[in-house]
Amino acid sequence: DETIVTERIAARVASVTKVDLNQVEPLVVLKYEPGQFFKLHHDGSMRPSTVFVYLNGLEPGSGGETAFPHLGFQVRPSAYSALMWNNRTPEGDADLRMKHEAKPVSKGTKYAMNCFVNVNPQRDASGIIVKHLTE
Repeated sequence: DETIVTERIAARVASVTKVDLNQVEPLVVLKYEPGQFFKLHHDGSMRPSTVFVYLNGLEPGSGGETAFPHLGFQVRPSAYSALMWNNRTPEGDADLRMKHEAKPVSKGTKYAMNCFVNVNPQRDASGIIVKHLTE
């Protein structure tokens, strides 16, 4: 069972990626200590979107960046911020430009969360009411 906090995070992910809540996969919390990294990979064409949340920041020079080598940029972890990207081309194929990696942490500990959106339903969200805020 999910807590109200995880339900709200999943609902926010569904909102920003413009999908139904039932397509949001279970959230994955990550911890990277000095020397740890995640090799270059693609999240898969079965996942149209990824929202990657930084739960804390790291000082400049501490590593832990999320790098997109095919696009030529990387992002340093910044507390309470998020990256969002599409993993598929308009035709539904894997967009291999979106291969990314977590660079090694050299100092401190990086906490983050993967929020994956799937093309198929991943949860029974029938008991959850999502209210969209309007301005």
